[in-house]
Amino acid sequence: VNVQNYSIQPTQKSAWVFLMVNVVLTWILRNWLSGSELLAMNLMLFPAIVLSGKFLFEANTVPSNRWATLAMMILPIFLMSQTLEEKDGKDSIKTKSFDFFNLGYSSGTFYSETIYSPSGTNSGGCGPSSDFQSYKNTYWNAGIGYGKSKPITNGVFTYGANLSFGQYTESMVDSTIQNTYTLFAISPFIRYDWRWVGLGLGLHLGNNYWADMPQSEISSPLTTTSTRKSPVYPLAYMRIGREEIIFIDGGFGNAFPSPFPGMRYEAAVGSGFGLPRGNKFRIGTSGVGEFVQAQALFSPQWQGSVTYLWRNVYVFEFSEEKPNRQLFLGIQYRFNHKE
Repeated sequence: VNVQNYSIQPTQKSAWVFLMVNVVLTWILRNWLSGSELLAMNLMLFPAIVLSGKFLFEANTVPSNRWATLAMMILPIFLMSQTLEEKDGKDSIKTKSFDFFNLGYSSGTFYSETIYSPSGTNSGGCGPSSDFQSYKNTYWNAGIGYGKSKPITNGVFTYGANLSFGQYTESMVDSTIQNTYTLFAISPFIRYDWRWVGLGLGLHLGNNYWADMPQSEISSPLTTTSTRKSPVYPLAYMRIGREEIIFIDGGFGNAFPSPFPGMRYEAAVGSGFGLPRGNKFRIGTSGVGEFVQAQALFSPQWQGSVTYLWRNVYVFEFSEEKPNRQLFLGIQYRFNHKE
């Protein structure tokens, strides 16, 4: 009789299901479980987080660059560790009125694709044919903003405007054709952040260029761009859940210093880990790729944020996967604090 040993390896899907079940059960039962029972739940939760993170990291990073990616992930942890403790013992959600300046920079590379589908049939008579064309997109953006934040009942009201400027270049991957655009926008906005819900609205007015992801349909085979343009583009944001505990949020046109051309919309889950307002960590997805974001208030005057986005996409002309990568850096200076 031959006896074979079988090793059952966890899959990415099972790891994510196990993680979400643990998070939901821990949250729902937190008021009914004893300290030791909560400890037991957390002992299952942390391995699930580690396992899910391992799958996510290996699936979305280039093996030769993984040490560099890990090094970049240390910075958000350092920023969040610099948070000052509140000394008055009051609710951390209570916020003073203040003015603020924002400074930001973003850059990245991503691939887009156009598809042309004629209404006729191909020469073989087998039905309609489609032509695909890939583009490599690179850009940089810099931005500055000014606004005010003041407390309202059970929340905070913020309003202001941002000014962004940058350059965006798209190159046809199998040709020498290259298009360069100047990015410029004035972006007024308002935002309400209550304990359980957050809402924001605004506009981007200027040279707003972007590429539809993952592909855009074109009407002529002579088209040599995947880029679209509009002088006006909406900004919207919505959050459900408490920022200091756990929340989901999303929107479009909401990235700073600019959502153009590569991060026009997003959806994420995050937590402030019980820290004062202004500290949070988010993980989410957009049309260009997945992202992680850390935001930290490391003094009453200074707040910083880091966002890193990645995804590997298959590019037909290269017959291999190519990386989409974007980095957003932001810093905020707060002044004129009032009770």
